[in-house]
Amino acid sequence: MLLAVTALVIAARAAHEFRMTPNVWLLSSLFATSAAALFIWPLLVPSKQRTWRTYSLAPAFFLAGMFLLPPAALVLTVAYSVALAGIVAGTRGYRLITQLSLAVIAYGGFSLVFDLAPRPSDYLLQAAPRAALEVAIAAAASILMLLLRSIVLRLEHGSAIPHWGSFQTSAIVESLYCLVLSVTITVLARIHVALLAVIYLEIAIAWWFVHRYRDYIQDVNRLGDWQVSMAIAVQEAQRPWSVITGRSVRPPVPKPHGPQSDEDTPARATARKIR
Repeated sequence: MLLAVTALVIAARAAHEFRMTPNVWLLSSLFATSAAALFIWPLLVPSKQRTWRTYSLAPAFFLAGMFLLPPAALVLTVAYSVALAGIVAGTRGYRLITQLSLAVIAYGGFSLVFDLAPRPSDYLLQAAPRAALEVAIAAAASILMLLLRSIVLRLEHGSAIPHWGSFQTSAIVESLYCLVLSVTITVLARIHVALLAVIYLEIAIAWWFVHRYRDYIQDVNRLGDWQVSMAIAVQEAQRPWSVITGRSVRPPVPKPHGPQSDEDTPARATARKIR
């Protein structure tokens, strides 16, 4: 409840900080649609022990939107994409509200606190120091998002959560991916909006490559399972029947008769002939 109230306060404050900038609604609609699509179709990367890791690049558009969109447009973008992805995925109501609140607090809050909305005088700033400052702010927003997720996990599951909360390897790698992609989005969008087609092409190539690699790994796993089953079948066929059935078969014992008896062995018969 506290997260939802805080998100509503930030959204209301952002509505009073609206600044009309060129292509603001075009960028907002592109970022919202792209983030929702990346939430719905994340990257599934094969991991150890035949498991899968889920990586979503949607937060990259939120990080870039902090520097390219006014706070009001950014909050609308975050709300639309998170809500649409949650409805499509069938997320429960309280989880959807929690995810929406965390995103608004992390990204909309940073945009308001640091006043990151674009201004006409931004071109006077030097590119290198400005880019370094924006990367630091975006990294801080990503860390805040992980901290908020850790707090939510602690409240929901208690001491059953991992020691570092949301600061796991997969979450950190995803944050780094989004941070790097957000820098590229910010730079290209400032040059011209049409250059965002390069970003979409890169995302499509990465998604296609991961999809084909996932299919290849699945085929290899199926082939490995088939080879293991065949090897087990061959071993079972080569095992003795007594081991398979569990019955012990004793070798036949020859019955004593004629010269093979204990009383008349071949050695004794030969000795009688010599005599």
